Amino acid sequence: MRTEINIPRVNTNENDVEIVHWYVEDRSHIEAGADLVDIGTSKATMTLQAEKSGYVTRLGEKGQMKPVGSVIARISETQEALVEEPSIKELEIESFSEARFSEPARKYLKEHSIDESRFKNQGLVTVEVIRQGLGLSVPKPMAITPVKIEPVPYATEVGIRREPVLRSKKIEIANLQRGQEGGVNSTLSVYLHSQAIRRKFEQEKIFGGALLPIIVFEVARLLKEQPRLNSFYESEQLNYYDHINIGIALDIGKGLKVVVLKGTDRLWPNGIYERLTDFGRKDLENQLGQEDLEGSTFTISDLSAANILNFVPLINGRQAAILGIGGDSSLPGSPITLTVTFDHRVVTGREVADFLSRLRERVLSYGTNAGKSGAPTAGNICCDFCLIDLESYYKKFGSSAMLLNYVRPDGATGHVCHVCSQGY
Repeated sequence: MRTEINIPRVNTNENDVEIVHWYVEDRSHIEAGADLVDIGTSKATMTLQAEKSGYVTRLGEKGQMKPVGSVIARISETQEALVEEPSIKELEIESFSEARFSEPARKYLKEHSIDESRFKNQGLVTVEVIRQGLGLSVPKPMAITPVKIEPVPYATEVGIRREPVLRSKKIEIANLQRGQEGGVNSTLSVYLHSQAIRRKFEQEKIFGGALLPIIVFEVARLLKEQPRLNSFYESEQLNYYDHINIGIALDIGKGLKVVVLKGTDRLWPNGIYERLTDFGRKDLENQLGQEDLEGSTFTISDLSAANILNFVPLINGRQAAILGIGGDSSLPGSPITLTVTFDHRVVTGREVADFLSRLRERVLSYGTNAGKSGAPTAGNICCDFCLIDLESYYKKFGSSAMLLNYVRPDGATGHVCHVCSQGY
C-alpha cells in the first residue's frame, strides 16, 4: 500500500511551490511524523512531514517547481512495494521516451497518414521535427540582421558580482507586479505623535507599548464602513470581499511572510495582540501552516520598530490598498506615519483621505487623559477590550454610551463599553 504526499496551497496568489530541501534520500526509510521536504513560495517556507512510516519515492528534486495539489512523494509500506515504484531518474527517462506532439504536428500526421510510432523517444515533436525525420526540406526562417549591442563599459571595468534571483523571489515580484498592474496607484499619508499613547500603554502594561493591535482593530472597523478598501479590481469589475481578513507583513529574521488575521473585524485588540504573538512564535518554530498565510483581503506593513518613519508600501494582488505604518521613537514625540497606497480604479483620493483622517483621530483617542506626570489618573478609566477612554467614549457615542462594570479573573473591577459587550 502506498501513501501519496500532495502539495498544499501555501499562498493564495501562488499556484506553484519550489522544492527547497529534501530531508531523506530517494528510496530510503522514514518514520511517521519525521520531516520529509521543505517547500517554499515567495512568502513562506513550509515543512511537510511523513504521514506514515515506510520507504520514500521522491517525485521532484531541489530547485524544481511543482504545482499545488500535485504529488511530491510516495511512501511505500515495504521495500517490495518500493521496487514497483519508478525512481525520479526513471520518471525523467520515461517522460522523455514518450513523445509529445504539438497540435500542429498531430494535424500534420493525420493529414499525411503518418504513424506516430516513427517518432518515439523524440520528446516534443513539432512539424519541423516530422519533416526533418522524413527527409523533407524545412522552410528557412526569415533572415534577420542581428543588431550588435555594445556592452556598457563599466559592466566589465568595475567589479560586479551577479547571481540569479531565487524562484521564490520571482514569485513575490510577480505578485507585487500584479498589484501594480493597473498603473494608477497613488499614496496618501498622515502624521501623528504617539508618545502619549505609548506612555499610557507602558504605564498600564498594555501590548508591551506597541500600537499595532489598536491600529489593526480600528482599520478593521473602518473597512466595514468603507468596503471599497476591502475589494479589488479585476476584469473591469469591482469585487467585494464578504469578510475582513487583514494580512500583517511579518519578518523576524526568517524571511518575509504575510500572516492573516481571519475575521479581523470580530477581534478585540487583546485578541489581535495574542494572535500576532502566536504567529511570531510559530514562525520561529517553523510551524506556520497554509491556513495562517492565505486569504488576506487587506494588508498592513509596520516598519516603525525599525525606526523607519516614511516608506511607500506596495499593494498585493487582488487587493485595493495597503497600509504602511512608519515611526521613529528617537525623535521628539515619537512620531508615526500612516500611509495608504491605493488603486485609483477602486477608490478615490477623497475616500482614502477620509479613511486616514478617521484612523488618525481614533488612534490618537487612545492617548487621551494619559497623566502629564506619568502616573495613572482616574481619567484613565477605559474599556478593557477596545481601550477607548471614558472621555472619548462619551464624546463619540453621546447618549448611547454605557460603560459596564464586570469582575476580572483576578478579582479586580474591569470595564467594557456597550460596543464590545455585544461582541463587536
